[in-house]
Amino acid sequence: PDWFKFSVAEDHNTLNIRLSGKQTVETVLHIEDEQGIQLPLLIVAKETNLIQYQLPVESGKNYFIKVEEPPRSTVFVWDTSPSTLSYEDIIYQALNSYSNEVIPDRDMVNFLPFGGELLMDQWYGEPYYLKTIINSYSRKDDSSQAEWSLSQATKALAGRQGSKAIILITDALTNRTPEVWDSLREVHPRVFSLGLVGTPGFGGKLQDQVDLLQSWAHVNNGEFIKVVDRNDADQAFARAAAKLRMPADYQLVVDSEYIKQPGPGQLQISQSASSQSGGAVELILDASGSMLKRLNGNRRINIAKDVLKNTVTEVIPQGTPVALRVFGDKEANACRTDLAIKLQPLQPQAAVKVIDSINAKNLAKTPIADSLAKVAGDLKSHQGQKIVILVTDGEETCDGNPQEVIAKLIEDGMDIRLNIVGFAIDDEELKEQFQQWSTQGGGKYFDSNNPESLKQSVNEALKVPYSVFDRNGELVSEGTVNGEPIELPAGYYTIKIFTQEVQVIENYQILGEQLQRVEL
Repeated sequence: PDWFKFSVAEDHNTLNIRLSGKQTVETVLHIEDEQGIQLPLLIVAKETNLIQYQLPVESGKNYFIKVEEPPRSTVFVWDTSPSTLSYEDIIYQALNSYSNEVIPDRDMVNFLPFGGELLMDQWYGEPYYLKTIINSYSRKDDSSQAEWSLSQATKALAGRQGSKAIILITDALTNRTPEVWDSLREVHPRVFSLGLVGTPGFGGKLQDQVDLLQSWAHVNNGEFIKVVDRNDADQAFARAAAKLRMPADYQLVVDSEYIKQPGPGQLQISQSASSQSGGAVELILDASGSMLKRLNGNRRINIAKDVLKNTVTEVIPQGTPVALRVFGDKEANACRTDLAIKLQPLQPQAAVKVIDSINAKNLAKTPIADSLAKVAGDLKSHQGQKIVILVTDGEETCDGNPQEVIAKLIEDGMDIRLNIVGFAIDDEELKEQFQQWSTQGGGKYFDSNNPESLKQSVNEALKVPYSVFDRNGELVSEGTVNGEPIELPAGYYTIKIFTQEVQVIENYQILGEQLQRVEL
């Protein structure tokens, strides 16, 4: 690789980079800061032979640019029609000879017989493996569709970095496929057309065949080579290899400037209901004596029940594994906690009937710790992520230690997210304690003081959270999937989304003054 150092002027904040090649860009570019951290580049323009990058930088700092040539990608495409049968041994011997000269980590190869598919799902550069693939190919394909096969090979190269080449072996007795030129124009591979035109029979005309072979080769400084015998084939492959292995030409232009930075951008992450992977949900409802208190004329327990009924009918998708645990509804002056609905696929109307039957008991206590301790058994049959939502209006009153219980759940390896919804709580110390417990349990504390905020809090507690970190790994902001957009300064971030299988998006760019959406 080639390294370049660039020093940013004191009053500049943006780096502009132009990387170009003769016909195509056959090199790749990386940039690092003074600490050796690789920085993501924004592509602002891209053409076949030019890529323009931009990067926000710090004035007065040094940056280091590395330009290197990635492995060369070559796909061999050969005629399998009866008109080329006399060349069959020559073709396969030449393929084996070329494979034997492939340089690991510098050459990446694939094979495409006319009428077939790529012989390998991935590209390889190990001679022994390439020869094994060629020698094990059945040779059952029978096709003269040169342009269709050339189009398929070009599309296979489209996503490859660096130099891209096609070695095409055919007599060019083919039907025309006009769309091949669109593919060639877009990808611009170097085409080496090896013409098997020694015997132009089967209705072909020699000059027409040669014209077509030369046209393909002119796409990107390729070459047309006439092949009659094994020696011609070996020499043609050697010429192609020599050209492909020449160092890639490139031009690098770097400058800096001052650009007024835009205002913050916004990020919104969404997920359709059909794609949501179902973690199990356990709802824990406080039905202790304090829930008999009234709020604007309505008992707290009735408000909470209405919210839970809305949750199981409107929010949680039917069929989601759901359990419901209730404490305080069976005995007065007791620390009893009961599993009202065992873990099972949610049946909304059946769940509503159970919720309707709940009645708070006067003087019943609040066994938060014991209820949380039983979560392990309640959800043991579910292997994935588990969301626990505790709805309560008061503190632990049964001498339990929720902090120790939560620590034990985590120590035992439970994949749990504990969200606590506090309802009509005035004690700031208790709110802080709930905040600590929910954070310890990987979730959040939601404070509510009226029916609408309780409903909103429970709904938010069921959403998938995500966190956004800057390049130094510092937490910048948090949000929820299908929630409101969050505001972020323009820049690059790592996004961690706490779905059933945690998803991480690295080097995600937030553009200033724009709303960007991520669909899971």
